[in-house]
Amino acid sequence: MRRFQSLIHRFGRDERGAFAMIFAIMAIVLVAMSGAVVDFTSMQQSRTKAQVALDAAALALQPTIYTDSASKLQTEAQALLVNRLADATTTWKDCGASGHDNPPPCVHVATPVLDTSAGSLTFSADITVPMNFVSLVGVNTLTAQIESVATRQKLNLEVALVLDNSGSMSTSFGGWRSTRLSVLKDSANCAANILYYGVTGCGSSVAGLTKNDSVSMALVPFNDEVNVGATYALAHSWLDRTGASGSYANDNFASDNSDTAATGVDRIALFNKMKDSSGNPLQWRGCVEARIEDGVSKNYDTDDTPPQPGFPETYFVPLFAPDEPDTVVYSRPKYSNSYIPDNPTGTNQCSGTKPTAERTLQERLCKYNGATPSSSVLGPNADCPVSAIQPLTTDPATITSAINSMVANGNTNIQEGTAWGFRVLSPGEPFTEGRPYDQATSKVMIIMTDGENTYSADSSMNGASLYTSYGYPWDNYKSGTTGYRGRMGNKGWGDSDFETEINRRLSITCTNAKAQGITIYTIGLATDQTSDPTGNTTLLTNCASKPEDAYFPQTSGDLQQAFVDIANQLAALRLAK
Repeated sequence: MRRFQSLIHRFGRDERGAFAMIFAIMAIVLVAMSGAVVDFTSMQQSRTKAQVALDAAALALQPTIYTDSASKLQTEAQALLVNRLADATTTWKDCGASGHDNPPPCVHVATPVLDTSAGSLTFSADITVPMNFVSLVGVNTLTAQIESVATRQKLNLEVALVLDNSGSMSTSFGGWRSTRLSVLKDSANCAANILYYGVTGCGSSVAGLTKNDSVSMALVPFNDEVNVGATYALAHSWLDRTGASGSYANDNFASDNSDTAATGVDRIALFNKMKDSSGNPLQWRGCVEARIEDGVSKNYDTDDTPPQPGFPETYFVPLFAPDEPDTVVYSRPKYSNSYIPDNPTGTNQCSGTKPTAERTLQERLCKYNGATPSSSVLGPNADCPVSAIQPLTTDPATITSAINSMVANGNTNIQEGTAWGFRVLSPGEPFTEGRPYDQATSKVMIIMTDGENTYSADSSMNGASLYTSYGYPWDNYKSGTTGYRGRMGNKGWGDSDFETEINRRLSITCTNAKAQGITIYTIGLATDQTSDPTGNTTLLTNCASKPEDAYFPQTSGDLQQAFVDIANQLAALRLAK
């Protein structure tokens, strides 16, 4: 018994073999620590490879920040990384998934940060790499963060001035000697000098300064119509000279003494059949009608779709206000734009018995032959602005001349002005001076108005007292046709109905332009923000790219300062050559 107890004591005191046991335990730690170097190297290699892939994705996708959403860019970047890492399983969801005892390296791209003003795209991502050695001590994976920023300064600046030329612009603010239009001209010219020459205010001289050739400006004067320029009378590529837009290009024209609708009417040729006061062929001033907007697939009044062969409703129809009947009611003309006789004689070519129906009298084509329109009414050019669109140009003198030539007349249609500002900046027809929608060009629209969208509906056979870029309401729901024709309204609508519809189209146009990367500033001159909190103030604020990009000046000084502030913001964005 004593011997057995002695053996037990000896065994307890015996340290032979303890080192082997300790080493066996420590070996795991030692191998993990030694292998950590290998794991770290592997981590760095994977991180470097992923960083290169993320940089490539940022560079590839940066040009699309002006048109694509952040979520779309995130998806595309993730796909690019998977492709560049040459591992189809490189997705976030695979990391640590059930059954993945040894998950592959995987990357998750976070939602990117877009700054269209600075032209930058920032991607951040997490890369998770499996550990081969330190997993022995419970560290199965390590995650590292990577980031990539791609920035391309916009080298070119294109600015479209969309300026109200309606009749109210001829008025002054109480006590001013200057009219609203004259103050607008000074303000717009000041902005042009800031952008072209880099001066900072309106009192600075530009004499001797070198203009910046990276800046282009355009002018779009508007009232209730827009003048694209009489020089485009032969622009067959986008102007409808043949009545091809048959659904409305031939409206208000019929065979001489019947109600049979005419076809293939060349409206500019019809102008030339009449004579001016000097006996020369009458000239089309340059206004066009609005394209159709059906709210489904043919939304050409609110976008920059270029005219396309095979799609006649994408073309632009020259505006021709028809001669309205001579009817007199209570010793006064029933219609406001009766400018030639209904039953002309002499050199004119109407023959047969004079029709009695007002519709037939208005539509007969023969009465225009050789006629001289009265100068006391609007005539076939209707409210067409005197000043035409000036396409994008790098020449400051050209823009200054166009601004100074503006004349106030007519009603207000902010929508048509905005739609043409959009088309002036667009690279496609009808104006092709605009550069492509890409990262190299900042495209900006400055919309200024002193009023609200207006319309003059009435109870006559036409449904309106004036012929506008939308034609007559009757043209939209013509007798003998069914359904909406994509024009605007019907004879049952009042002014407010039309104005609501024009406002709706303006909102869509602004949204479409901003979706193309165009920055929009709006200026509502003398808008009463107190009594009109949900009217034009809200409309213009929503149209602008940001709420702070909407200005509501109340005085001449405020108007000029609004243009100065906007121009200086834009000047700060461009990269001087």
